[in-house]
Amino acid sequence: MTMNLIPFGLLELDATGRVLLYEPVNPSHAIPSPKSILGRNFFTEVVPFSQMRGLQHRFNQFVDNDEEEQRFVLSLPYNHGQVKIRFLLARFTRKVFHGFEGMAIIQISPDAEEV
Repeated sequence: MTMNLIPFGLLELDATGRVLLYEPVNPSHAIPSPKSILGRNFFTEVVPFSQMRGLQHRFNQFVDNDEEEQRFVLSLPYNHGQVKIRFLLARFTRKVFHGFEGMAIIQISPDAEEV
C-alpha cells in the first residue's frame, strides 16, 4: 500500500460508506483528488486494501451502535515497515445531495508519533 493513496483529511460518509464530502489536508497536493472519490464507496473503491478491513469493520460497528465518537490508531504496512494512522469517527445526521444522508465524519491523519 502506498501512503499517497490514503485520503488524509476529513471525509463525510453515509451509512453504506459512500463518500459525500472530502476535504483533504493539503488541497493543492491531494491524491486522490476530492472530485475523484465523491460518490464512491470508501472501503471498496477508494481504499480497497486488505489492510483497511479493520477500519471497515470498526466503521460498520460504529454505524450499528449509539456511540457519538470513536478514536483509534491502526498500524498499516508501508515501505517494508509499519506506519500508524490515526482515525476519528464522529456521528451526525443531515440530509445531503440526491437524498443521501450523511452519518459519519472520518478524520484520517498520520499518528503524531510517526511524523
